[in-house]
Amino acid sequence: MTSTTVTLAELWPLLLRRKRFLLLSGVATALLGFGVSQIVPRTHTSEAGIVVETRPPGSQIVPPVEVDTIVATQEDVLRSRGVIEYVVQELHLARSPALLPDLRLPSVLLQGIANIVAYLSSLTAGDSSGADDGTEAVITYIQKHLMLKAEERSSVITARFSAATPEMSTNVLNAILATYISGGVKTVGNQVELVSKWAAERANAMANEAKDADKRVEDYVRSHNIPQIQGSPAASFQYVKDQEQLTAAQQRYTRAQASLELLNRFGAQAAPETLESKTIQQYRASEARLLEKMATLTATDPRRGPLEHGLNSIRSQIAAETGKIAMLIRQKAEVAHAELQTIQQVVEADSARAQLSTSEDTVLANLKHDAETKRQVGIALRTSANDQARIAASQLPPARILFGARTLPGHNVGLFATVLGFVGGIVAAGAAIILRQAFSARIRDTQAITAITGLRTIGSLPEITDAIWREPSPTGSLIAETLRAMSLTMLPAATWSDDSEQYLDRNGQAILVTSSDRDEGKTTVAATLARLMAADGFRVLLIDADLRRPRLAAALHSDADGTTLEAILNGHATVADVLHQDPVFGVHCVFAKAQSSNPLGALGSRNFSEMLDEARKYFDFVILDSPPVLRVADALLVSRLADHVLFLVGAERVTTDLVAETIDRFPKEEHRKIHPVLTRVKARDLERRNHYGGYMALTS
Repeated sequence: MTSTTVTLAELWPLLLRRKRFLLLSGVATALLGFGVSQIVPRTHTSEAGIVVETRPPGSQIVPPVEVDTIVATQEDVLRSRGVIEYVVQELHLARSPALLPDLRLPSVLLQGIANIVAYLSSLTAGDSSGADDGTEAVITYIQKHLMLKAEERSSVITARFSAATPEMSTNVLNAILATYISGGVKTVGNQVELVSKWAAERANAMANEAKDADKRVEDYVRSHNIPQIQGSPAASFQYVKDQEQLTAAQQRYTRAQASLELLNRFGAQAAPETLESKTIQQYRASEARLLEKMATLTATDPRRGPLEHGLNSIRSQIAAETGKIAMLIRQKAEVAHAELQTIQQVVEADSARAQLSTSEDTVLANLKHDAETKRQVGIALRTSANDQARIAASQLPPARILFGARTLPGHNVGLFATVLGFVGGIVAAGAAIILRQAFSARIRDTQAITAITGLRTIGSLPEITDAIWREPSPTGSLIAETLRAMSLTMLPAATWSDDSEQYLDRNGQAILVTSSDRDEGKTTVAATLARLMAADGFRVLLIDADLRRPRLAAALHSDADGTTLEAILNGHATVADVLHQDPVFGVHCVFAKAQSSNPLGALGSRNFSEMLDEARKYFDFVILDSPPVLRVADALLVSRLADHVLFLVGAERVTTDLVAETIDRFPKEEHRKIHPVLTRVKARDLERRNHYGGYMALTS
């Protein structure tokens, strides 16, 4: 494909000549844009806001980086599959037609499309027993269209969601926020409930055992008639003191044993010492930051390696610290148990000494001690459960809804699509025109001919219809004035005398009319030019030099019967014997009948050369209509005898390669005779410098 440079100076005239096409393109695309805007799915967007509390209990200042990290983490929670799936199930969105936007077409057409899609799905899916009910598609849609935005160093998250109806977008957004806020509380509540339930069961069991122990004390006092206050010897005093120490040791052992039992049942992560550890809290914060950074990287990103190594290191440190806490809890339990055993041995020794004097007091003291121990164990269990709930609740960053979901105002999509379509259509049409002009290999203007041949084009002619070239006197018309300008170009200098206005040069001009290929207007232009010159008073001879496909007689609607050009070339007739005269314009014609067995030899004969010399003596112009140059070599042979060659180039009919090849086939010395003419030009493409528009007087 040949490319042609389009300059800025040529760009505006090029587009202006096709302004109707540009306008129609803009109107067509505007109508298309408006129609599409009325069919495409329309969505309605709702907006809501929440505030995330980024300051932990007891803290006064939070670094900006920590704020962004916490907010980003909460955004991930809001968009998580668990939250979205819960909302889909609660609102029954899997089959809701108000969620997913659909084409705004008649219901019958939509149902038909749905049936076709369902049928195709059944063909590709095979067994539909495990087919999806639409939940997965709805979850994916919500995750895609849930837009979360938070400004830097701000704890306010703005959420937007789009659905097919305003009510649905508002309901879904409110449900997501409510699920997010209640979900965190519910998670902590489940953990607290589990621990509290176990602690309450144990505390109730200890309370019942304490009641039974108190009842045994009362029964023993009543059965032995022991007064509520009584004295004891020194052994009894020591025994009572040891009992108090034993009670304290049992309380410490009970607390240590409760922590150990929590450790064994729920692991070190649920131990109060682990939750209250500042070191583990710092490790957890570092772990969250690394997880957030890794969430933004792809699986193949090389930066994930160092982050995963750091994450494993932090988790190892957390595990080590948790192990230390678990070891400390076990050590405390062992120490408390050893202390309890030691004191119990002391009490047993004191009890043996005190039995000799106050055996009844000893029994009573043991019963009271057993009841008090069980009471203290129940209290310790309840206190531990409360501490667990308080610590777990402090780990949840509280959040609250800043403003509920509200529908945002919509936009006039139809007007926007119409304007965009109009502008886009004009731009696309203009681009198509420019690209066609730049990359098309066909000749469209005279500048292209000059650029290829190096010859100046002497005119541009529109399509010459039968009615135009048959007018007796086309004076003042566009075609007539352009042809007159072309004939003046081919007149020799000092043709007219100054006083007599008579034609002085008795040797006429031979003009060959040819082209690159067929259908470029050779015969029509030759006949029109001959008639116009004759109408202007010149003596004109029009010769059909196409001995292969002669068409001049048919074009002039004349009778070619009788003596023709072949008779002259065979030496059987003279020019005067074969002349036919146009009765209207006075043009003399020599027709042909395609009877020559060797057209090229006939045109190159002496008879043809002598005929042409003789014709020059009697006529001012001898116009020869010849075959196309690229078809046969006849025109190249005749051009050597002609004074001028009118080289016709059909606009948008021949390529630049054909024109260049045609000029190259002429001998170099013949190039000065060649006068290119652009023919069959569309009226909108005629250029002022290449034709004459006519200038007739106004008549009343």
